[in-house]
Amino acid sequence: MKVYYSVTYADNTVDYYIYADYATKLSALFKAFPSGATITLYADLTQTSASMVSAVNGGNAYLDLNGKTLTATDTDYGVYANSDLTITDSSAAGGGSLTGTANDEGSSGVGVQGIITVKGGTLSGTGDGYGVFA
Repeated sequence: MKVYYSVTYADNTVDYYIYADYATKLSALFKAFPSGATITLYADLTQTSASMVSAVNGGNAYLDLNGKTLTATDTDYGVYANSDLTITDSSAAGGGSLTGTANDEGSSGVGVQGIITVKGGTLSGTGDGYGVFA
């Protein structure tokens, strides 16, 4: 059984996701991100459609890269968040990364309507307009 990622909620309960179709589940989770929850990666993940991080009620979204890589590619945004986004890397070795790529005219690899805080790992974006836009 392979764990792809987990979600730790504000009340410290944890859900582990072991689905082979992790990309579909992760995309759905990001679209209704529980405010104050943390997604922790346990495997390198690739999204071929936008990873929209949308914290419920405009709260904060937390992503722990845990030494893994999340790569997302789409036309307008690779990764888009309409809330504050805090990125950490809790792994001892570090090396986690979040990479967004977008290829439409005026697009952004990573776009955030809020504050991006990077406490660990690497954040990068490639887009026609902006690499990272906040």
